[in-house]
Parts: sequence; C-alpha cells; structure tokens
Amino acid sequence: MLIFAPAKINLTLDILGKRPDGYHELWSVMQAITLGDLVEIEPAEGINLRVVGADLPVDSTNIAFKAVQALRAATGKAIGASITIRKKIPLEAGLAGGSADGAAVLYGLNKLYNLNLSQEELLEIGAKISADIPFCLTGGTALVQGIGEKVKKLPPLKKGYFVIYKPPFGISTKEAYLRLAGKDLTKEHPDREKILKALGKENLEDLGKFLKNLLEISALEINPEIYKYKNELLNLKPLGVLMSGSGSALFALTENLKKAKEIYYQLTLPGQKFIVRPYAAGPTCLKL
Repeated sequence: MLIFAPAKINLTLDILGKRPDGYHELWSVMQAITLGDLVEIEPAEGINLRVVGADLPVDSTNIAFKAVQALRAATGKAIGASITIRKKIPLEAGLAGGSADGAAVLYGLNKLYNLNLSQEELLEIGAKISADIPFCLTGGTALVQGIGEKVKKLPPLKKGYFVIYKPPFGISTKEAYLRLAGKDLTKEHPDREKILKALGKENLEDLGKFLKNLLEISALEINPEIYKYKNELLNLKPLGVLMSGSGSALFALTENLKKAKEIYYQLTLPGQKFIVRPYAAGPTCLKL
C-alpha cells in the first residue's frame, strides 16, 4: 500500500494555558497541504522501518514505529509491517512530518489488516502517540483543541496558495513551549471569531490579516533570524505570513499561483521552499 501523508500548517495557534500534566491547552485552526511524505507499507512478521531522504531513527523512537506498536496494544493482534518512508516534509519545521507518517501508518494498517477500527478509535490511538496525529488523520481544514485530541472539521479551504519557506535551522518544540513560561499572553491572543469568519467566507484577504501564532514569541527568542526571514517574506507583498507550529517553517498566503510563483522566485534566502495548495483530506491511499 502506498499512502500520501500530507503536512499541515497552523493558520492560527493560540495557547490557553498549561495543564497540571505539563501539556498546553491549544486553540488552533490547522490546514492540510499538498506537500507530503510517501509511506509504503507491506505486511511482515515484525516491524521493519526504512527512511529515505532524511537522517531519522528507525527504531521505537520513530513515530511511525510507535504507530505499529500502538495498534498492537489496542487490538491485541501481532501486527507486523515493513514500512518505507520517503521524506519530503522538512524536519523540525512545525509541519507535523513525523505525525503525518504516524497517521499514515495507522490508516494504512487498519485497511491492510482489515482491523475495521472506526475513525474515532484511530483518533484515540493516535492521540496517545503524538498530539498532531488526530489532525493528521482528519486532514482538510479543522479546529483543533485540548492538547490536539479534539478535532472539529471545518468547511474546507479551497482557494489560495501557500509558499512554504523552511530556514536552514530547526526549532525544538519542547523549548518553544518552555519559553512561554511566565509570559503575559493576554494581549497576544488571535481573534478567533474573525479567523473563523474569514475561513467560512473564504475571504483570503481577511484570512491573511488575522493569521497569528503565539509560538512565534518563543521562536524569535530562540533564533531571532526568524524575524528577519518573516520580514523578507512580508516585503514580497503576500496576503499574510505566519510561522507554522513551533517552527521554523514560515508560510506566505497568496490569492493565486502567479503571485505564489513571484514570491517563490524572488525569495533568495538559504533553505527549502515549496509552493503548495490546501489539501482537503488526511492520509490518502495512492496504490494497493
């Protein structure tokens, strides 16, 4: 089975506070995009993982490996798999590359072994592995709350293009959240009503105005270069620019492909760049 595992961006990311268990309560609108990894899964006796295109562990510290273990624990079945991940999603970018792969493995093995687990059951299993897996299983456009386990589908965003820019450095998610400690965020929260209204009307101009991510505060402390790169993108006159997740990737929203190409070719910063569109689904089977 060959599966497309789409990356995600955060159109808004609000931090509501820290819970007693150490996790943070979120309010985030997430969007799947047409940039993604390819995950190939075959039945096997044990768990064999191979990663092409990135230097990543292939043991139980990898989210895809954990996904097989989680399915075993949930079903009581000795599920095995030979998995090859062809990485296209940049690492340490805030694009949920690892979670996208984990979601693809849950989705794929459920079909491959006819486990007949419902979407709700898969979301519950996924939430125990990674906070982003429930959204990655859902895909499209969604409101994500709690620590990521509460996912509510929103009308899909069909318009617009995004230019994704990944600087030549990453940001640690753990450090980004730790840097928020003791900060007064009361004046920093995004306007939830306006972002949802802009999405509902697919008003890209308004959407660009109300993009906001509180983790940018932390990222700028960890690496001030983010500020310089964001300004470089803003100078190219997109509808809006935002850092995705805990970074370090930034995205520029444009109304059409012509403007996206203009920004892509004028952007001469070091790092990776991509032109993508909104993607209306989660993991997608390309070939059985």
